[in-house]
Amino acid sequence: MSAINNNKVFVLGLPKSGTSTLATMLRVLGFSVTGPNPYIEDIIALNNTFERYEAFQDYPWCFEYPSLLKNKEVKVILLKRNKESWVKSFKESYGGENKKYLSYKYMKLSKQESDAVFYDYHDKYYDDALNFLVTNQIPFIEMSLEHLNWKSICDFLGKTIPKNMFGMTSKIPKVNSENHKKKGTLTKYAKPLKKQLHSLLGKNYFKLTSFIYKNK
Repeated sequence: MSAINNNKVFVLGLPKSGTSTLATMLRVLGFSVTGPNPYIEDIIALNNTFERYEAFQDYPWCFEYPSLLKNKEVKVILLKRNKESWVKSFKESYGGENKKYLSYKYMKLSKQESDAVFYDYHDKYYDDALNFLVTNQIPFIEMSLEHLNWKSICDFLGKTIPKNMFGMTSKIPKVNSENHKKKGTLTKYAKPLKKQLHSLLGKNYFKLTSFIYKNK
């Protein structure tokens, strides 16, 4: 697998559409991935971060794409999720229905809005994104969370389908699965342990944990 990634990869999809899963896949393929980045406040910080990383997902990237992607060497993965599942996941996320969320600055939709309002927002977002990609002739692949697969992603990015530590074809990581969310005896130890591993391993942390911790 090449260590040099000539094209930046941009995941164009709303939060809670499978961006964490796709971010893990991109890290396994050797990309340095960023997002969500809630503390980016201005266009200078946005552009500086864009220069430092190879792949981008979630907030603010999925909203700032018009100012970043024109005339750039970039490949885009247009990531969708069934809108009924997306709305349910979105409303349950970020601390409950009365809390604001990372993308509120852009979406400005209260979680108490009807599902129909969110459906309309979802449809317009993807219609606008598709029109932008086609108009600007940016290479892209359209994927859904329900049909994510290594072959399509790797063919599009010019990468070899990864193998796990046993030499078998990797399975799609199940990021934020129900089993991950359940509270257990080890929960209180998980966060400090992850911080220590990340500090020790640096970029290799994601390659290791993608298979051990997040993959089946």
